[in-house]
Amino acid sequence: MDRNQIKVLIRQMTLEEKAGQVTQLPSRYFAIQGSQLTGTETKLGISEEKKWLCGSILGKLDAVSMRNIQKENLERSRLQIPLMFMTDIVHGYQTIFPVPLAMAGSFDPGMVRECARISAKEGSAAGYQVTFSPMVDVVRDPRWGRVMESFGEDSKLNCDFGKAMVEGYQGENLKDPDRLAACVKHFAAYGAAEGGRDYNTSDVSEFRLRNKYFPPFKACIDAGVKLVMAAFEALNGIPATANPWLLQDILRKDLEFEGTVISDWGAVLELIKHGVAEEEAEAGRLALESGVQIEMATAAIVKHIEVYVKKFPHLEAILDEAVEKVLNLKNELGLFEDPYRGVDPEREMRELRSPDKKRAAFHAATESAVLLENNGILPLTKETPVILTGPYAESKNILGPWSVDGIVEDAITVKDGLILKGGRIKEVIQTAYEEVTEQDSDRIVQTVASGDVVVLALGEPELWSGEAGSRSVIELPEHQISLLKKLHEHQIPVVVVLFNGRPLDLRKVKEYADAILEMWFPGTEGGNAAATLLYGEKNPSGKLAMSFPYGSGQIPVSYDMAPTGRPKADLVQEPRYKSQYLDIPNEPLYSFGYGLSYTEYDVQVNGKIVRQEQEYLVPVKVTNLGNMTGKTVVQIYIGKKKSLVARPVKELVAYKKIELQPGKSKEIVIPIEEKTLERCVDSVLKQEYKDFELFLINDGSSDKTREICERYAAADDRVLVIHKENSGVSESRNMAIAQAHGEYLQFLDCDDWITPDATKLLVRAAKEEQADLVIADFYRVIGERLSHKGDIEIDGVMDQEAFVGCMMEKPADFYYGVLWNKLYRRDIIMKHHLQMNPEISWCEDFMFNLEYIRHARSFYALHTPIYYYVKTKGSLASQGMNLSKTIKMKLTVFTYYKDFYKNVLDEEEYEKNRLQVYRFLIDAAGDGMVAPTILPGSQKLGEERSSLYLEAVEGEGVLMDEYRSRKLFDRYLEPVASQFDLTFPEIRLLLYLSHLKQPVSKRELSDYTNMTRRSLSLYLQKLMAKGYIRIQESREKKTQDRRITVWMLPEAAQVEEALVNVQREYDETRYQSFSEDELLQYAYLTEKIKKNMQKVLQ
Repeated sequence: MDRNQIKVLIRQMTLEEKAGQVTQLPSRYFAIQGSQLTGTETKLGISEEKKWLCGSILGKLDAVSMRNIQKENLERSRLQIPLMFMTDIVHGYQTIFPVPLAMAGSFDPGMVRECARISAKEGSAAGYQVTFSPMVDVVRDPRWGRVMESFGEDSKLNCDFGKAMVEGYQGENLKDPDRLAACVKHFAAYGAAEGGRDYNTSDVSEFRLRNKYFPPFKACIDAGVKLVMAAFEALNGIPATANPWLLQDILRKDLEFEGTVISDWGAVLELIKHGVAEEEAEAGRLALESGVQIEMATAAIVKHIEVYVKKFPHLEAILDEAVEKVLNLKNELGLFEDPYRGVDPEREMRELRSPDKKRAAFHAATESAVLLENNGILPLTKETPVILTGPYAESKNILGPWSVDGIVEDAITVKDGLILKGGRIKEVIQTAYEEVTEQDSDRIVQTVASGDVVVLALGEPELWSGEAGSRSVIELPEHQISLLKKLHEHQIPVVVVLFNGRPLDLRKVKEYADAILEMWFPGTEGGNAAATLLYGEKNPSGKLAMSFPYGSGQIPVSYDMAPTGRPKADLVQEPRYKSQYLDIPNEPLYSFGYGLSYTEYDVQVNGKIVRQEQEYLVPVKVTNLGNMTGKTVVQIYIGKKKSLVARPVKELVAYKKIELQPGKSKEIVIPIEEKTLERCVDSVLKQEYKDFELFLINDGSSDKTREICERYAAADDRVLVIHKENSGVSESRNMAIAQAHGEYLQFLDCDDWITPDATKLLVRAAKEEQADLVIADFYRVIGERLSHKGDIEIDGVMDQEAFVGCMMEKPADFYYGVLWNKLYRRDIIMKHHLQMNPEISWCEDFMFNLEYIRHARSFYALHTPIYYYVKTKGSLASQGMNLSKTIKMKLTVFTYYKDFYKNVLDEEEYEKNRLQVYRFLIDAAGDGMVAPTILPGSQKLGEERSSLYLEAVEGEGVLMDEYRSRKLFDRYLEPVASQFDLTFPEIRLLLYLSHLKQPVSKRELSDYTNMTRRSLSLYLQKLMAKGYIRIQESREKKTQDRRITVWMLPEAAQVEEALVNVQREYDETRYQSFSEDELLQYAYLTEKIKKNMQKVLQ
């Protein structure tokens, strides 16, 4: 069935049938061995007939019941629309893997992808087609019970592991009966519940939402996730289920989600309790209008749909869209072709809990465990007598929350694991979770003999974690701590093995234990994994995906906290007035990324970090210094000391898990991926102007460019991809020009991006003004600094003579030379066979522009910035060109440039401007070896270099003296302008302002700076926009003249410091080799000259 057939099907449906498709009912309303009514009339207020209109079912199921329910549904369905079956397969169906928070500690997304694939095989065999997983809520508060479902406190880990789980569940083809559609949850910021209390409100800034909480959802969306679940909570005052900004503006538009949005259990009717709806009918309408397309576990929409449409006619179109999303998902799952999707009891029996799946669960449990402490007691030898005790000694309740269909009886206990490994188990003493009697503790102490080791299996009861498992105190039960303390007081060696679903306050455990092995809730094979690690058959390699706080008072705590103005570490001599707790450290007890091993590793950066295409390459050397094979996770963090917005002290950007034999080293390169290509392409696909074709030219890239381009092409038929061997940018552009069909051509470089209205503005200007070339202002981006660039001040259409005249004023300006801030008519290019010269890799686009300008007649300057140009370092030398080739290429460009002006100007005009033309040739050649920048425009965008009139430098007289002084000062001023992304007028003005007696009138300031009042106002505004100055206006009391006071802001402090150095260097150069007497004499003469001049001027 294709999409058009689905639209036809929707037109055949009644309102009730449509509303039924967006309704999901629990499986308890359908008998497992049949489908008799089980309470919907009284509980949901809908009839037996209406029950069977529902589009999907969630909850406990098996292959037989799924087939029976689907069979009856098809017999009842007028249009033969199949049901979908959904459930929570969070960390395994019947073969249970560690909880997601534990698996994130493996730092191995590939392992988690395989666990999800196995879960999909089991779940689909039992009759399900959709799982409500993964959960990618970034979590910072361990009091919240659902942290165990998350991948921890780091946004990147949530991105990587969420994506891996989506890929594992869904595979390449959802019609494959072994696959499940994934539903990412909970959108959004559910993990930021205030106080760590489940279902509580979240109040999170949009800045943090976009930088921390949204990216994991975007990663899952990019991986093709089919459903998104709206969160329970109210986000910034508006419940997620009734939040159109969240579900439409952000999810649909910004994150580009095209799948189905589902509410959480009962969340639609909870809008009444939230206080945004008065009754059931309004709650259903708000959810539908806001973007919810499946109502889970309640029936407000189906009960009230006729009233909705009668009162709000626009709702039928919204309903149709929702139904289309649901039916498209069913179609993608292959349910219209096979409503049973390969489900049968024999396959179910074959797939569930098979030996290969249990091996995968064992591997996941060993990779996820984290060794928190070890004073050398571990690993144990199998000859060591062990007394095993604690609430988890023989407990099978180690599967963890959300192991809904897990078979508890299958779980391997710690006792089972130690015995299976052949360990010497002297005695096993099982205790309760919250009450260890004095008799039990005395018995344990009395049982221990010299040489014995106590393995104490402690932890939270399973129900203390998971949904609705919030706790204000996150310590182990008091009696467990008392038992540990008693063993410690008797100097008995104790290895603590922890089972829990959240980070705990382990200060007391750390104090009394000789070793701590964090197993989390490890799943079916937990006991085998614990024993394997305790006996050293495998080396612990897990790292914490969530920090363990130094007490509840520190919460929320995470490794990537923002800096403060009074950092504790920097104010060592200040006892009080700094950012600190008076009673505990600032740092967590165990931080994100922490985890010990039975061996030691030396990890060092091994050379220079290199940028290559879409990534930075970090060379690392890792050495295993110990005597045991092991795995370690190399973690790469970045921090930025200066930024427009305060950035975290450090952020995880890359990691790699490697295995090393004892004494061995391995040299690896870890890529830090930049999303520049995605940013560029996304900016095009989000254009308000929609009628375009987009060519992506992959010029032989060796990174992930091919994969990224193909993904875009598969998702949008406007995207056309050309893969070619590396032959340079000119040939790449020529190929796109040759294959393009549009009326206009617009170019982008993959490092850059455009504003959402860029193409619309360019095309509108070209059409309305009948312009052959539209040239636009742009933003230059250096790091996080943004500056507006644009040179043409003429408004309206220009002819060729006027445009060339603008070029003549700044002949080497980047603004005219590049392709990307312009719109070209394709017919002019094709008619005159214009191409980039592949033999030229410097100014090739400028030469193309010059040739195009020769054939263009009308030009339009758009004064709105539409392009973000990212300035990166580059030169012809860095491209590996030899000097002779570079010089030959430059001569070609210079000759062409000179001939262009001879062609477009008459002889008299050319002679008048010949010096201007030659100024470009001098500027562009004068860099010692090659050009000062890759493209013309060195005076604006490269290492700035002022031109020099040699005759004036060598001349005599007052004017020559003034010229020499100015040019020398400029020589030292230029690097400062470049460093702080300031133009010459801006840096000069800052210099003047730093010496100014204030307040002052604008007339006086204009005279002092030798600027026109218009220019002065312009550059004052630019300096204010860049955050360097603030201006306060006042009036002189006597004259009522307007005066200004200019305040230098903190942002200007570094510039002022640099300007002081400029003046020092200037003076040192001028007075070099002066004797002390000569300096005194010069100062005396200068003072006399100053007074003589003042007499006349005053």
